[in-house]
Amino acid sequence: MINERVIDESELANLPEGSIYLAGRNARVQEINDEALAKLPGKIHTFSAKIKGEFRPSEHPTEEHLRLKVDAQVMFVANNLDAGWANGTMGKVVGFEDDTVLVEILSEGPNQGEEVIVSTQTWKITKYTTA
Repeated sequence: MINERVIDESELANLPEGSIYLAGRNARVQEINDEALAKLPGKIHTFSAKIKGEFRPSEHPTEEHLRLKVDAQVMFVANNLDAGWANGTMGKVVGFEDDTVLVEILSEGPNQGEEVIVSTQTWKITKYTTA
C-alpha cells in the first residue's frame, strides 16, 4: 500500500497541500521543511531548546532551534492527550503568543478543527545501567 504512494523527488513541488514527505535522512527532511517555510509569508518565530546535562543531538526530538510561521504545517512529537494531541498528530500554526504556539488540529479525530495552545515540552533521557 505504501509503495502506491511513493513518488520521485522531482514531483515534490506537485504534492497536494498537507502531504507528508518521508525521507531516509534528517538532513533532507530539514531541507524540505526549510523550503516550505521560506514560501510562507510573515515573520519567523524561533523557539530554542534549553538543554541540561548530556543530550546528544541525535536524541533531540526536534531541531534545537525550532523555526515556525503562521500557516506552517507541524507534526506533534509528544503525547498530551489532555490537551488534544498525540505523537503524529498533524496541525497548522495559526498564531503565537509569548512563548506559546496556537495550532489548529488537522488530523482526523475528535479534536479535528480545534485550536490548541502548545507550550514548552520537556523530554528526559533515562540511562539504565547494570550493577
